[in-house]
Formats: sequence, C-alpha cells, structure tokens
Amino acid sequence: MSGDKRSSRITPAAERAEVTDGGVVGSRYWLHSQPMPMVGRPCSCPLEKMVEQLAKLPQKPSVWCWTNSADNVPEGMQFLRSSPDSHAASVRPELDSWMLQNPKSWLVIDGRGQRIPSAGGKLEEILRELPTVVVMIVEDTNKALLFPQWDFPL
Repeated sequence: MSGDKRSSRITPAAERAEVTDGGVVGSRYWLHSQPMPMVGRPCSCPLEKMVEQLAKLPQKPSVWCWTNSADNVPEGMQFLRSSPDSHAASVRPELDSWMLQNPKSWLVIDGRGQRIPSAGGKLEEILRELPTVVVMIVEDTNKALLFPQWDFPL
C-alpha cells in the first residue's frame, strides 16, 4: 500500500460539536412531551393539567411552589417565596439551601408572568442542575417553552 494516498484520515473532534437536547426545534418548540419529570430533566405543564397528573401518581410527593405570593400556590403545595427583583447571584444559593432542607421534595416553578427572578439568564441551567424533580407552570403550551411538556400517559 505504498501508493495509497489515504494513509491519514481526519475525523471531527467531538468536543467541537454542540449537542442540543433532541426535542428542541427552533426557538424551543418541543416535538415530544415527557411522560414523567425526572432529576436533571425538568418539564413544563399548565397548572390544571399538573394538578390532574399529580393526583394520578401512586404516591404523591411533597411539592413546593416557588412563586412570589402565597396566593399563587396551588392547593396541596407548600410555598417557597420568590422575589422577582432578587439579584441573579442569589438564585442558586437560595435553591441549594431549599434543596438541603427538602431533599426528596419536588420543586414547581411558577413560570407565569414575572413571578420568579431571571437568574441573569441562567435559570434553565440552574434548574437542570438541581438534584430534584422540577416542573415549570406555564400559561400557554403553544408558545416556545424552556422544557418539554409533562404528559403523564396513564
């Protein structure tokens, strides 16, 4: 094979490729729903549907709602106070502190309106890294969403 000019090959390096979650299309329109929220895989859900789906679970988890007012907390959930005007640097420590006190609880994020801090544009990253189940309440599932919809199949 001395005359073979293909002796060296160049292959693309994996570290150069940016992998985006498989369900994302365009500006966060999801192709598929998610059957269950999982640690590291938050999902979105309208309030009424989330309450219905929580009721279908064989064992209802302890659920905390992170929102700006106790009036916005759905029945059966506990209130985790949020200040939409909080400094971005305070969001992760606040949620980490809550996590230490409630390691087996689910966290429901009130994504309707301006009820939670923006976290300096890093809220999605923070929520994905929390070691708990996260569900974001949304108004309209026909709009672009941060996370896929929760659609419990039973």
